[in-house]
Amino acid sequence: MSRNKKSLGLILLSCIALVGCTNEHKTYPVDYDKPRYNLDGAKGQNHDDLVSGVVGNQKLEYYDNVASTSTIYEKTLNQILLAESKVAHDYTADKKGTDVTAIKNDTFEGSVADNFSAVSSTFDNLEARGQKTMVSAVRSGSYSKDNLFYEDKYAQYLDENYYYLTVDKSKAAKRLLVTPEMQYADVFSSAREDTYKTYREKEVYDDRRINYLVSEYIYTKSYASIGNSNARNVQIVALTDRSDAPGAAKKLLDAYVRDYVQGSKAGQDKDFSVLSRLWKGITKEVANNTELGTSGRYSSSVVLTDEEVSWLRENGVLPATSASDELYSSTLTGKVLADWKKVKDGQEDFNKLDSSLESTYTGTYAYDVETGVRKAIDDIATKDRVTKGWYLSSSGISSLPSDLSSRIFSPRLTSSKSNIDKRKAEDNVGKWTSDFTIYEKDGYRYLTVADTPSTDPSNIIYYDSSTKTYYLTRILDVVDTSALSKGNSDSVYDSAEKKEQVAREVAYTRSTTGSYKTNGIVYWLSRLDINYKDEGFRDYLKSNYNDVFKTDNPYSSEPKIKIGD
Repeated sequence: MSRNKKSLGLILLSCIALVGCTNEHKTYPVDYDKPRYNLDGAKGQNHDDLVSGVVGNQKLEYYDNVASTSTIYEKTLNQILLAESKVAHDYTADKKGTDVTAIKNDTFEGSVADNFSAVSSTFDNLEARGQKTMVSAVRSGSYSKDNLFYEDKYAQYLDENYYYLTVDKSKAAKRLLVTPEMQYADVFSSAREDTYKTYREKEVYDDRRINYLVSEYIYTKSYASIGNSNARNVQIVALTDRSDAPGAAKKLLDAYVRDYVQGSKAGQDKDFSVLSRLWKGITKEVANNTELGTSGRYSSSVVLTDEEVSWLRENGVLPATSASDELYSSTLTGKVLADWKKVKDGQEDFNKLDSSLESTYTGTYAYDVETGVRKAIDDIATKDRVTKGWYLSSSGISSLPSDLSSRIFSPRLTSSKSNIDKRKAEDNVGKWTSDFTIYEKDGYRYLTVADTPSTDPSNIIYYDSSTKTYYLTRILDVVDTSALSKGNSDSVYDSAEKKEQVAREVAYTRSTTGSYKTNGIVYWLSRLDINYKDEGFRDYLKSNYNDVFKTDNPYSSEPKIKIGD
């Protein structure tokens, strides 16, 4: 019976042709009068009796239960759009078009202005985004036990919920703590990749294909809106101070800026992963502690290297020797180690007992304190402290203080190449500015706290007193109308390819916002010759996308796209 849980997808594929069909009008698939289950071969019983006697075996009854007419119409529309997406790019009178999802690698990470290199025009964006979707699902914890991701649990979910998948449970499966820096290949076993690929193709790609269709509309027919979005590509790290050690986060940040941003280690931290690891403070001693059960639990992405430990000790974040870490470490893990010692001391000496702390680290006495300490370190290891990617001025960045978000999207941030080149010049690095940003020795553009130049490390460290959180913000890309103007020779995006790269990334970000999705669907429907033989489907489109049928539809003269024979 579990094989039929996702049968609704088949409804769409077998759905009667609601457009261009000579059949009589129906709002059901053509097999509505057929049984769901093939009962041939049942010995000693009449087949027809069996068919009629099984509750829910008539497909008409099943369709009535699982989907309304509007749902079927919505899914049918999606099938039309999906077919169109495969030829939507560059479809003209003399060209048959190409797949809109593969024309540009718009999952490119890093600064297009500073670090861009030509990328393939046939990049599989669906695969990249599909893999990220699966990793995000894992991070939710739905397939975890005691903080460990069990790949077998995920595989079982797929096997039980998707009729077309058969998962070979004998194949290798991973069991691990998933940390923010891990990628798809770190999380999922290659032995099951065929199954995962099929799942992505059938369940994950479709929504993203339609997003790409909308983003193609934005890029080709609403290009000016991309510049008006005031979009920003950023990396932002947030360190919330320890409650028991005020100023610990600021102490670390000051040292980090001095060495990793402005000093001898400049350029070694490309994504704030080093800073995150330094603040988490998981040493090899902690990672290999058998008493805590952490041996082999934490990957190298979160465990401090010997060099990083030495740096922390030189800067007073860790004490001179590891023997004192549980008392004097200023890192997040140091706080947990200090709490562990307090609880152990209280267990040995009643006068030192902190019952509240003991209750916290035992889950109100549901497990031993060592388990509680390990859980706390798990939480430190798995929390992502970096916000990165493209964001729009209209929606801001919800995780940030409003005034910091406003500063990031300020129209004062320049995209002028000549202006940027001045501040990147050796004599001006770290001190020259005419907006809210400066370039530092590590090659990154940072948001400042003050409007005037300063070499003080604190000038790029924002503090939110309400949450006692410190922020370090890299501005990777700044979008405005001038930046993307195809006739602007002073744009930091100094080639047509750079401008297209940025524009398409922002267009995808906008594809699910505002009215763009509706307008995009109107545009692509307008480019099809549709013979509406199902009045219900026509009424559905009129109700949701009425502009398609207006006599003054500006897209009606666009070259028509053929998506089938």
